[in-house]
Amino acid sequence: MTIARDWNTQCVPGASDGPWTAPTLRRVLLSSRIAGLREHGVDRSGKALGDLSPAVWAGAIDRQTWDQVRAVLLNPERNTNVRKATRYLLTGLIHCGGCGATLFSRPRKNARRYLCARRRPGHQLGIIADPVDELVRGAPVAHDAACARGAAGTGPRRRRRDDGSHALRPRRGGETQTLHVAVGLTAPEARRTPTDVVAEIDRLLDNHTEGGVATELTRAGIRSGTGQQFHTGIVHHIRIAHGIAGRDQRVAARGLVPKEEAAARMGVCTTAVKAWHHEGRIEGERVNDKGEHYYRVPAVVPRKKIGRPSKARADDETGSATNPGGAV
Repeated sequence: MTIARDWNTQCVPGASDGPWTAPTLRRVLLSSRIAGLREHGVDRSGKALGDLSPAVWAGAIDRQTWDQVRAVLLNPERNTNVRKATRYLLTGLIHCGGCGATLFSRPRKNARRYLCARRRPGHQLGIIADPVDELVRGAPVAHDAACARGAAGTGPRRRRRDDGSHALRPRRGGETQTLHVAVGLTAPEARRTPTDVVAEIDRLLDNHTEGGVATELTRAGIRSGTGQQFHTGIVHHIRIAHGIAGRDQRVAARGLVPKEEAAARMGVCTTAVKAWHHEGRIEGERVNDKGEHYYRVPAVVPRKKIGRPSKARADDETGSATNPGGAV
């Protein structure tokens, strides 16, 4: 890499007029052409040599130097990109008990997992690898004749047991043995909000908006299925997913209506409706976190203020009534 960097600094042209890279320089140095040799039956990796014969062009380096360069570049001790042995004992050897697809390895943070290759919405099988690998290493494997017949083509090959466990067995070759492993929750099931929390959200929506519900749940120390602190978006998603009635539907069921409908029924403008609610003359309830309200239309509509208030009333409201004996 240092040679390629130096050549790029010195603007040494490459074969394709592009910058020099370590792989490009390696291919050039392993090629027989640099030593003035023609090769028949070329190995593209450069590790094996074909039939060599002198070329019509002069070599950039002599044959002895080229052989020494090849010996250095092809020395296996220089290869630092050695693939480590697999850390998954059952990769490609076990199948999903639900759909029969092969389980493949996929790490997640600090956990090793096996996942179903046919994952889709509603079918997201994933199991932790460590318990399964340890069980296979240390526990006796019980032969399942029914599954053995299925692997031989005389019966169903894969099936999910009634107790919810999954059958893990070799894919090909040798005597088929089955190890029934009780698996934990799938990823969606592990993230699913507990039923008691869903019931609590349903109860709180009678008197709170979605933002208020999130505040109450956080105050009570309740977390979501993913361990997050509740916020409006999570509460809204849970409400929609579980078909829970919204705050506006609950308030409407108690006879309250939007401000436009309330204004039309009382024969006033929407500003008057909001002002009367602010003054406490009509009842209203908040239905969302945007500040929108639904209002109850009273049997007797309040009288709308007409004209200017009397002087005494204005003095009472402003606190500027004349005080006998006061300062002039």
